[in-house]
Amino acid sequence: MYFALDLEPGSEIMVPSYTFFATCLAMRFFGYVPVFVDVDPNTVCFDLEDARRKLTPRTRALMVMHSWGLPCEMDRIAEYAREKGLILLEDAAQAHGAAMQGRMMGTWGRDGRLQFPAE
Repeated sequence: MYFALDLEPGSEIMVPSYTFFATCLAMRFFGYVPVFVDVDPNTVCFDLEDARRKLTPRTRALMVMHSWGLPCEMDRIAEYAREKGLILLEDAAQAHGAAMQGRMMGTWGRDGRLQFPAE
């Protein structure tokens, strides 16, 4: 997925502080900088409020991870990404069968829409 981003080295990508190491390790091969975002204590997923506080002019993308089949608040996160012009990426490896508002996890982010267009 990071091959397809074509961002300049030093670009920041927000990632949840609780995630599998591959979610942020692979981006380092491209010179991208992970910015760790807290997780919501109720959902153990990406905390949008903390992400809002950590946004910088170098931030280019958000990488969310759905934990234990519990989806992130993708409607709110997707809207924020659109507002700020950020690329939205998803790690849905732990979200087998999870859906929100009729959309499967893994289809909200940029790469998921390439395979599963939104209605």
